[in-house]
Amino acid sequence: MPVVSISEMFLDRAVTVTRWVTIRVEANTGPTITEELLARFPQLRLKHPEAAESHEIRWFGLWRDDGNDDLRYEPDVLIGEDEVVHFVNQLGC
Repeated sequence: MPVVSISEMFLDRAVTVTRWVTIRVEANTGPTITEELLARFPQLRLKHPEAAESHEIRWFGLWRDDGNDDLRYEPDVLIGEDEVVHFVNQLGC
């Protein structure tokens, strides 16, 4: 299962300092990981209401830890077991 590093501020509005948490996901491609995170953490949609529409994946991106790859442009690339990707919003915090 891949590991996603995500800012705690995305998950909890009360957090005001940047801390990163890691979350294991079952999905293994960029779009499916994003969909899983949005399903598991509905507050991600609330933080950026424009992300609640069908084009939401363009608002959020995953960056590969190794190589600094933006996975939005590689939707079919498989994310390996225990590989770390970073969940970022493309709108700015």
